[in-house]
Amino acid sequence: MTEDSKDSNPEGSESISQEIKEAATKATSDLLPTKSKKQYELSYKRFVERCDRNNVAGKYSENVMLAYFEQNSKISTLWAHFSIIKAILNVENNQDIKAPDDKYLMFEAVAVMGILGACRREELCKMSLNSI
Repeated sequence: MTEDSKDSNPEGSESISQEIKEAATKATSDLLPTKSKKQYELSYKRFVERCDRNNVAGKYSENVMLAYFEQNSKISTLWAHFSIIKAILNVENNQDIKAPDDKYLMFEAVAVMGILGACRREELCKMSLNSI
């Protein structure tokens, strides 16, 4: 391998070949669905433009996304748009917007139980640890 085909990491302790970098780039770009890639890119573009107007460009976080969706609550498919923006943030900006388990694990568990367990509203309210 020639020196031209290597690239140093930030610490400078090891080198990554151009072949590996290209494979990683291809794998990352394949994360977005091919059929709806244009829709993903359009949703992401709207999100970035709104962030630019609100002076939070590049500072994407859960709070920024919550504010964006609160301001756009008329979007009929909020969950789909959230998933789209989250996927592109992960691909384009290497940011994984994820709710921290120490705060939201219980809510996530209740959501899973409600959806997969096909629970009614009353059943969720009455559920306890002994029920599980």
